[in-house]
Amino acid sequence: MLTLNTRGHLLTVLQCLQAAGWRIDKVPDQGLIARNGQKFVLSSRGLEIKIRLFVYKVTGSGRSRPNERRIEITTTYHSGLQKARGFHDVVMGYNEETDSFVGVDPRRLSFGGTTHNASSFFDLEGIKKTKSQRLLIMSRKAKQNLFPTEIEYHGFFNQTKLSEYLFNFSEIHNGTYTGCGSFSAESKTSQRRQEIEIPDNRAVGDQVFLTTSRQPGAKARVNDGLVKAVESSNFKRIKRARLTPAQLREIMRYCEEVGALAEQYVVDCERRRLTRLGHIKAAGKVERVSLTSVGEGFDIISFEDDGVTKRFLEVKGTTGAGMTVDMSDNEWETAKRLKSRYYLVRIIRVKTNPSHSYFQNPVELERDAVLTRIPNGWRVKLPRQL
Repeated sequence: MLTLNTRGHLLTVLQCLQAAGWRIDKVPDQGLIARNGQKFVLSSRGLEIKIRLFVYKVTGSGRSRPNERRIEITTTYHSGLQKARGFHDVVMGYNEETDSFVGVDPRRLSFGGTTHNASSFFDLEGIKKTKSQRLLIMSRKAKQNLFPTEIEYHGFFNQTKLSEYLFNFSEIHNGTYTGCGSFSAESKTSQRRQEIEIPDNRAVGDQVFLTTSRQPGAKARVNDGLVKAVESSNFKRIKRARLTPAQLREIMRYCEEVGALAEQYVVDCERRRLTRLGHIKAAGKVERVSLTSVGEGFDIISFEDDGVTKRFLEVKGTTGAGMTVDMSDNEWETAKRLKSRYYLVRIIRVKTNPSHSYFQNPVELERDAVLTRIPNGWRVKLPRQL
């Protein structure tokens, strides 16, 4: 009997897969797992993927930005790494503090040159919001010479969503994943991770073979029309659809993810604007307050072009291109109080081709008839008892 041996984080990945119901059928000679670049073959009921996996430690960014993290990719195609025929390269980071992963676009392996400088940077918020049974996808502004769309996508997840990430990583990183791919359905995962031992006769070759009896089930696709109905408070459409509570919760979860993507997009815009103006310290202080307080009346605190005066941004994101948004009484009253320092930011096509519009001092714009408030309901105060 052999005990698997590796100096990297791939053993953690194997333990997580085993806890999710995967059986390890074969391992490389002598049970030696590569520190990185290990070949995996995962098979489930006729569905198979072949990947070469790289997992690096999540660290500080090294750029004096407390809200930023990175993984430092130490091997690239330019620095001697050869592609493996028949295998897709997958790159992840492992965060020891939260015992969670971040999936990185494997195109990063094509960058860096001989200096190996192919680090991928991402915001700490993604790691903070990692939850069980949830794969969170967040976008980040990237240089055009690296990504033609100027957007890089990261996936944040723990062991409960590891299988889903591995089977859908390509769609996740090109921005087309809808959350309904293989292994996206909720499943039971053991929290116990055991030392992995395997019979000597199953240690042969240079690959790790895993199989599972789990169905690679996908959760029901979120209806785009119903998402737009919820986003626009189209209660007639919602009523006609006769949504169950479970279906509504799933749509609301999807809308929450859209909102998170929109807010992160604005954070990136603000940091980029301040950096371009030379306000590096101010750029590092841009904050998504919505992560810690939901009652402020705005989502983001940033700074004006002087790098000193604070500006407050309320973000409204949509998967479509509509320009009608809901504003709560609290948000409107906050806009009244903050006046020209308050911005309403609309992000359209959040998941495909995001673009933004800034509306400074929406209360003043309403007075000038630039925008219009539409009454969409009544607030009823009930007596304590009849």
